[in-house]
Amino acid sequence: MTQRESDRELEKGMRLRVKIQGLGSLGEGLARVDNSEIFIPKTAPGDEVDAEILEKKKGRYLAKLLKIESPGPTRIEAECKHFEICGGCDFQHLPMSEQSAWKLRMAKHWIRRSPLAPFVKNLEMDQIHAPNPFGYRHRVRIQVKNGKPHFFKPHSHQTFALEECPILVDGFFESICSQVASLPDTKDVNISALNSYEIDGHQLKFSDACFSQGNLQVNELLWKRIEDDVIDLQQKKAALDLFCGIGNFSVPLTDYFESVTGVESEGISLEYARKNSAEVEWIAGDCSETLEKLLREKRFFDFVLLDPPRMGALKTVESLKRMSPPAITYVSCNLESLIVDLTQLIKKGGYQIKRFTIADLFPQTHHIESIVSLVPK
Repeated sequence: MTQRESDRELEKGMRLRVKIQGLGSLGEGLARVDNSEIFIPKTAPGDEVDAEILEKKKGRYLAKLLKIESPGPTRIEAECKHFEICGGCDFQHLPMSEQSAWKLRMAKHWIRRSPLAPFVKNLEMDQIHAPNPFGYRHRVRIQVKNGKPHFFKPHSHQTFALEECPILVDGFFESICSQVASLPDTKDVNISALNSYEIDGHQLKFSDACFSQGNLQVNELLWKRIEDDVIDLQQKKAALDLFCGIGNFSVPLTDYFESVTGVESEGISLEYARKNSAEVEWIAGDCSETLEKLLREKRFFDFVLLDPPRMGALKTVESLKRMSPPAITYVSCNLESLIVDLTQLIKKGGYQIKRFTIADLFPQTHHIESIVSLVPK
């Protein structure tokens, strides 16, 4: 490309050859043409590629990979035949060491550029690595068309027929094909390979309609990380688990506390939580409203665990600040909402970070799971 070509506005449909310089915040390869940033999924640092411009958003371009002219030094062969056209996996072309390094680097990057930065200088992070890079996922959401499972293409509502999926646990793909063969065309079908699992010796039941962690091996490691916080507590009379779901962490907490209270707004999850343990005080309702009620009742908890959905728990955190428990552990699936909530707890709530852990819950994807331990300053 000549200098004159690089200086002009890049247009949709334009094809160009670029070299990938790094990875963006969603795991896409990052290239630069003049002062323009171009993000190209499924590319690796050092790749020289042909790409086509798809769109421009907020001054940045999204492009699709057309051809790899010269692979970068870290690029490896993807396990799945669908990798280049599938919107599920981001990183099958990178070794696990590179994926883990990117997730740690990206978490630090998000915090450095956030309002949280002045309060967490020199923050150290540790990592939980996934035992298996493939064959780990036991639940999945699919689209059914013509009696076959379909996934979405990247950044698209278009789907493609699935012929394999190596991130699923052994035998799960074949089971899915059998289950959907007689179904009409259906959107967003949740299917699980299991209806129960064990965590720290406790058996938990659930249905496809319930939320459950997709990687049970790492789920156990998440609990062990939470358990570290619990073991360190001086007093273990009462624990509160907010957004408790089916009791994934509430139930093992009963091994340590005289009383455990779990709060959940989803009726079907709470129905299974009650089946999973009679030792926990299960409360149905919104977590922030329930916290306000607990505050009025002058209830005290030695430990509070919260594991909210992607949008975070800002209203709940506002109430939690006034409750002022001596220890909080926050499990998050979204760095952006986590940083918003942590800023409130640290800047205005009088807490500080004791430990910050990044967990690789979903290898081959850009998903970053975080576990943050908070104690009063």
